[in-house]
Amino acid sequence: MDFCEESYCCPGPPETCSIPPGGWRRVNVTFSPTATGPQTATLTISSDDPDESALEVALSGNGVHPPDISVTPLSIYFGDLPVGDSSGYETVEVSNNGLGALDGYLYYPPSAFDLDTGTCGHSIHLAAAGFCTFGVAFAPTEAGPVSGVVEISSNDPDKNPFLLYVSGVGVPPGDSDADGVTDTEEQGPDGTDSSYDGNDDGTPDREQDNVASL
Repeated sequence: MDFCEESYCCPGPPETCSIPPGGWRRVNVTFSPTATGPQTATLTISSDDPDESALEVALSGNGVHPPDISVTPLSIYFGDLPVGDSSGYETVEVSNNGLGALDGYLYYPPSAFDLDTGTCGHSIHLAAAGFCTFGVAFAPTEAGPVSGVVEISSNDPDKNPFLLYVSGVGVPPGDSDADGVTDTEEQGPDGTDSSYDGNDDGTPDREQDNVASL
């Protein structure tokens, strides 16, 4: 048995408690099976009641093997991506390494990221040794670093919820190398020559930070 606030609960044995006339107390009981299968027990409440000195409460439960969720990868970094563009979907695998069935739910990440529920679906149901996949893409709506999580809630006893960390950097449109100079400025006079070297230093302007074609 566990415990709760003394004024409302009776502690577990060997402690005792008193109940005033017309009053009540709560006894909390928890179930922590050490083996699989049906389990039974009896809670005995002894008192000084002259008619019912001992009351018996039947307890029962069923011990089952727990699930064990595993997610690969643990995090995803999408790198730099122009605002308004969208990356391809990165595949994430969810597997159940436990002996019990895994039941879970997949939640959407922040708006800068997109979720394809794939074979997992929003409601995940995996038997022992089962697995499913889903996808996450990055679609920045503004410049700057962006991070978030994809949350997977489940009945895993020690990894609930599981958090998949996702991040990326949105860069201004037309600045594919994220150096602060637009692609147009880094191209040749006709706007198409990506090998243009306006400062004649032997390196194309698009391969140098903060250098615009002359």
